[in-house]
Amino acid sequence: MSQMLEKVVHITGITAEDVWIYLQDIPATQMIEFGRFLPAPGDEAEWEKEMTPEKRSGLPD
Repeated sequence: MSQMLEKVVHITGITAEDVWIYLQDIPATQMIEFGRFLPAPGDEAEWEKEMTPEKRSGLPD
């Protein structure tokens, strides 16, 4: 967490006092991205294949 804070401060140029970081472990079944529940670990490739070609082409490599 300290390294993350240092990087955020360095990259953004704001003070550490202005940074809020909350990390939380949330099961994939409680998150939706691109209109669908996130895949279970290991099922990402299959999940991504179900996206439209237009959406996939806009994702970073």
